Amino acid sequence: AQGIVKQDIWSNGYLNLSNGIVVYGNGQSSTSYVQLSNNSTIQGNAKAGTTITGGTIKGSKTPNSPSGPPPQTALPHITFNQQAWVDAGYTVVNYSNCALAKNFIDTIGSGDYVVRISPACLISWGNNSVVNLHGNLAIVTDGSISTTNQTTWNSVGGTWTLFMIDVWRNGLNCTKPSPYDISVSNNTNFNDNMKLFVYSPCNVDFGNNNAGGVNGQIIGGTVTITNQMTMNYVPILVPGFNLLGYSVSPSYLREVSNG
Repeated sequence: AQGIVKQDIWSNGYLNLSNGIVVYGNGQSSTSYVQLSNNSTIQGNAKAGTTITGGTIKGSKTPNSPSGPPPQTALPHITFNQQAWVDAGYTVVNYSNCALAKNFIDTIGSGDYVVRISPACLISWGNNSVVNLHGNLAIVTDGSISTTNQTTWNSVGGTWTLFMIDVWRNGLNCTKPSPYDISVSNNTNFNDNMKLFVYSPCNVDFGNNNAGGVNGQIIGGTVTITNQMTMNYVPILVPGFNLLGYSVSPSYLREVSNG
């Protein structure tokens, strides 16, 4: 499906852009080819280890120029720190059964909640289901989360954040499909005033065609995006994880008289 990338794309292997995709940055393959379908475009420069063919490239072309691999960013290890969520104003409720956890979420009232699910199980929504959030909600599980068919998530009475987190653990078998995946169907709608944070150390499959896109972040061991997906990046902090930053405030004040 047609898409837009507002950054550079850099692949160690081949780079194949199709279906009218537009890259507003540069496109690069370290060791192989760059290939574009006739209606695909790179607004910046293209560089390849071998050939560059097809499409439209607005900048320079540099074929037959092998380079080193792109720098890797390690997957963050997001675990569950209950006290950090409590300190952030959340009420933590624990479930060992996904059906009971789902029933709580479906009937949730006002307030900020963490629904902590352990041991691993599948929590799923589908069949024209509607979930209305009246506050921030974090679903933090040892298992998997999925939506199928027509599913609608509404942020009611404010701009709320929905967290879907499968916590990081060492040694997970992430062979797809794994019991630690997050899968969002292409008929799942998140209304415009909702922010979304999705994390799994294994697989995240996200097919969503919201008119205005999804506002937030998706992080996974392997992320697959389909079906005219639009992601509007919004920075979201996870309580207890890398709470780093700086304070935008004056470091020095001085009073000067008018006299």
